[in-house]
Amino acid sequence: MKDHNAPKRPLSGYFRYSQSIRAEVQERTGLNGIKVTPYLTQAWNELSDAEKSKYNNQAAKEMKKWKKKFGAYKKTKKYAEFQAKKKAKKLRNRKPKDKNAPKRSMSAYILFSNDVREDIREELGGNASFGQIASKISSMWNSMDEEDKECYQLDAEKAKEKYQKTLAKYKKSRKFAHYQAELAVFKQVLKEERKAAKKAAKKAGTKKIMKKKK
Repeated sequence: MKDHNAPKRPLSGYFRYSQSIRAEVQERTGLNGIKVTPYLTQAWNELSDAEKSKYNNQAAKEMKKWKKKFGAYKKTKKYAEFQAKKKAKKLRNRKPKDKNAPKRSMSAYILFSNDVREDIREELGGNASFGQIASKISSMWNSMDEEDKECYQLDAEKAKEKYQKTLAKYKKSRKFAHYQAELAVFKQVLKEERKAAKKAAKKAGTKKIMKKKK
């Protein structure tokens, strides 16, 4: 989660130098993106301490200025609001999971994917990436006749009906009731955290206004 209102942190000496030679290295090697990183690192390591200090000293000066700006920013309402959002997001990520709930049924496409994934992996070779395999599966599915897809769609519908029956039965169980109670506590805590965060943000804004009046 990025705070777009915060003052931008300055680059380190290494990254300053990397930026200054990146275009030249890309043109010389024919590479781009992360692939040029080893060449940039090698070039940096070959610099003398005096050459490195030129970039490091400038970075240190800007870091000093940034710390002052960031210190001032931390007293603002926008910073307080961002921290509140950040805290709320962390809390949402701690939402309890119902480990006893029946597993959701698979779609027709997922059923097809599971059937052909190993064959495609063998066809493309052991070095094939997840993206390459997924792309091949998608291409095969899209080129299939509707009649061929129908068998997977029927299986998916049967699995969905079975899942819904199992879920309905589970919702009458003690385990589901226990999870609902746990979820209710979580929601209440989240609500209280949000209230506290809003209060803190409002307080920060009020302090800022009072300082301006003084």
